[in-house]
Amino acid sequence: RDPRKEVGLEAWGQLLESEQYYKIASEVVRKNFSKQELTPEWFKQRLMANTKSGFEFVKTYLLEFHPLKTLGVSFFENIISDVGDNYGRTHIVNFALDSLSKLELKELTPEFIQTQLLNRVTQKTFIKWISQDDIKTKVLPIDYYQALAYEPDFNKHPFIQQLRTSLSWGKS
Repeated sequence: RDPRKEVGLEAWGQLLESEQYYKIASEVVRKNFSKQELTPEWFKQRLMANTKSGFEFVKTYLLEFHPLKTLGVSFFENIISDVGDNYGRTHIVNFALDSLSKLELKELTPEFIQTQLLNRVTQKTFIKWISQDDIKTKVLPIDYYQALAYEPDFNKHPFIQQLRTSLSWGKS
């Protein structure tokens, strides 16, 4: 069968996520589909499927098709935001955090940083980046830091209140 016309990229993507078919699917995808077809969004779908083989394909080939600078900070911000605080997907978050560490952390949005400082999966990394001055402390508002340090302010802070209602893990 013709890999492009009769099977198609979506079917090959699903086969990549199956350990039994990973090897052949990986070869076919790399040989028969272009960078324009293997979009960052297509790679993200493989990641979010949360399969070992899909993750391995992304880890091995994403940066071959799309350099870090082309993907940019927002691509990895979106992955981390979509995963949330799911410990079953920590490997995906660690991949995204490792990729972010190779980019300009000053491009991270303040709202994203504030959110990740409260996310139990990403919190240690963000604290480390702030401690090492990879993320400048002045990026975040002083009242946010005060809320982190003083529980009554924490319970009243508007940004934290908004997270509690908008994120599935925000209540905890």
